[in-house]
Amino acid sequence: MKSSLIFKKDNREGNRRKGTWGFIQIRIFWQGQRCQFGTGHSIEAKHWDAKTKHVKLLRGNQDLRDIHADITRQQADLEREWNRLHHIKKDAFTAAEFKSYLAGDLDPHQGTQMDFLPWVTKFINEFDKTALPGQSKTGTEATRKKYQADLRILEQFSIETGEELSWSNMDHNFCQAMRDWRAGKAANYFRHGYLDDSRTSEGTVGRWVKTVRGWITRARSLGIHTFDHHNHPEWTVKEADVLRFALSEKQLQAFLDWEVPDTPADQGGAPRTGVKKARDLFCVQCTTGVRVSDLAQVIKQYNDNPSRETFSIHMKKTDAFVTVPVWDMVHKIAAKHGGELPPTGALTRYNKLLRKGAKLSGLFDEKMLKPVLDEKGQRKMEEVDQWQLVTSHAARRTFATYLASKGIATRTIMGMTGHKVESEFNKYVNMNAVETALRVKELAGL
Repeated sequence: MKSSLIFKKDNREGNRRKGTWGFIQIRIFWQGQRCQFGTGHSIEAKHWDAKTKHVKLLRGNQDLRDIHADITRQQADLEREWNRLHHIKKDAFTAAEFKSYLAGDLDPHQGTQMDFLPWVTKFINEFDKTALPGQSKTGTEATRKKYQADLRILEQFSIETGEELSWSNMDHNFCQAMRDWRAGKAANYFRHGYLDDSRTSEGTVGRWVKTVRGWITRARSLGIHTFDHHNHPEWTVKEADVLRFALSEKQLQAFLDWEVPDTPADQGGAPRTGVKKARDLFCVQCTTGVRVSDLAQVIKQYNDNPSRETFSIHMKKTDAFVTVPVWDMVHKIAAKHGGELPPTGALTRYNKLLRKGAKLSGLFDEKMLKPVLDEKGQRKMEEVDQWQLVTSHAARRTFATYLASKGIATRTIMGMTGHKVESEFNKYVNMNAVETALRVKELAGL
């Protein structure tokens, strides 16, 4: 390793000292690696000795002598720290790793450049602001918010169980503890304002584990840590059985035609405008296949031009662009609201109002079996009311299922839902067994 001082003239435009002053930096290089560090000192160019590469020590100029002494100390400190790292790693470290070591982010014994919480917090905060590795586009805001929610749950897990959030600790035992802890919480435990005590589904736990494993593997690929705990089978997330509900064509039409009653007289008798609007916008979703986060685009485009024949949607979650036709049902819904689609309002209450309407309508009283995990993490079936499954995401399944039942080609439907992988799209098609049998009978001419 060699170190030297360099002098860089200050040539910034508009600087009154341009060209006559400069900054002193320390340069260290070894085995093809090089890095520079500012000293925090600037001097006049005439006080720099270009031949010896040092500050000129002028008699009577104590300021220059102090600068020289401080730079010499800094240079010695850097050389000492380099030698310490070299003693552990030999020459097998980069300039970036040396800087991380100086900043306190690199643990040379474990090969950790930055521990879990600082790294994942930075990764999430920058997810929709900087391009992803090897890509030209940034991540989406919707995914960033999902990551933030998943991290909050992980931090709560650490607080309650005492499990340390560090790369070295996140082995298969850590993963098993994650699964058991999350399975012991009610489905809506982390959603404020929800008192539902139904069990957490296997899919919910699996998606959370998959997210955390993704953070670990990405950091590993970037050289942030050297652990390979995530390769243990415990971290593997298998496709879980999930109750995926879609409305039948008959249910959808009946739900739209249902007259929303006012509140009981002893409760004021006020119109349930929130329930009605949520129901109507849900039906718009069922005919467009958009997520609730993209619903505002449909509303604006329709209200700007009610005679349009298609909607052009930029899907925020996947950054995909899709085009879907305007169904007659959309015009009927707009006619209920004076010729325009109503605004979405507070989306945080959307699903709550929607389920309330589904329950009041009496159209979704059927009991269904939902695979969940009990307090010990064991899989079991829980009976749920169908109205509890009427959510904004059920609208996307309804859209895909309806088109598939009409014989529309899978790739054509995927072009409207924004799916790129057929196996993922197939999760959205929920053909009712009776309807499928009748459809087969019709096609076969039986």
